Amino acid sequence: MSKDIKELRIDTTINFEKYPDFKHPEITKAECLVAYHGANRNRSYISKETFEKDEIMQSLVGIPVVGEYWEKSENFKNHGGKLEISDEGIEYVMTTKPYGAVVEPNPRWVEVTEKDGTVNEYLAVDIYLWTGRYEELEVVKENGANQSMEIIINDSEYKEDEEVFDIKNFHYSALCILGKDERNEEFNQEPCFESASIVAYSLDKQEFQKELNQFMKMVKEYNISEEEVGQGDSIEIDNSKDSANMEGEWGEVDKTELKNQLMGASNYQELVEEAYLIVSEDVAENQSELKYPHHEVVDGKLVAHR
Repeated sequence: MSKDIKELRIDTTINFEKYPDFKHPEITKAECLVAYHGANRNRSYISKETFEKDEIMQSLVGIPVVGEYWEKSENFKNHGGKLEISDEGIEYVMTTKPYGAVVEPNPRWVEVTEKDGTVNEYLAVDIYLWTGRYEELEVVKENGANQSMEIIINDSEYKEDEEVFDIKNFHYSALCILGKDERNEEFNQEPCFESASIVAYSLDKQEFQKELNQFMKMVKEYNISEEEVGQGDSIEIDNSKDSANMEGEWGEVDKTELKNQLMGASNYQELVEEAYLIVSEDVAENQSELKYPHHEVVDGKLVAHR
């Protein structure tokens, strides 16, 4: 591995089985296994403490989920990119486009048993994919997908004795969808851990950001239908000190899911008045106007969140 590398990719998977109740007509919610802590197969090393640094966790918010679809395989390619040769020289051009985003990560650690029996603890986050716009994402929903964590390294040290690249600080730049086809090795995209610097996008940068912003706005403003409001079971309010979450971070709470959980309960009016600082008069018609939550749902109860 190069000792001066500034960008790194580590590959894992995307799982769609976790959120069967999320039923937006345009958007699919999924769990993404970002990476496991410790030494990786490409001889890089990221500690759990590094992953959990506040500034690193916060850099997950708003990053795109990108990919490049390959018509030949009817699946996604590797990381995308092509060489363009002109009178001005050679450029490596990224050809991926945004298929979704990390909006509210809800980060947590999950244990995964690998094929060889090894148990690794992965950082998992929630992602949203724009399946209503891009029909090619159906192959990802049906078969799952490999995924590449793409990061920019801010501080690192190459340890000669261990021959590992110890990454001490970084920020996320994207999560990349990789093709998954275990029956055909030609179309099963294997990890690519090192990359050249990226200097351009074939999709105009402004257009890329415009599509990403539009998608994130759709996710944040997603409301359950008025017919679904109040149709579920009631949720108990527990404001006891023992039940309050005094240690968690607001970045770990999926605020869209919280809003829809409360609005779907039979006692939704009582719940939103307890949970939000600002509540509109006709909350069923103005769900997006609920502002500044200070509670969350834990084990079926609405509890205070610091």
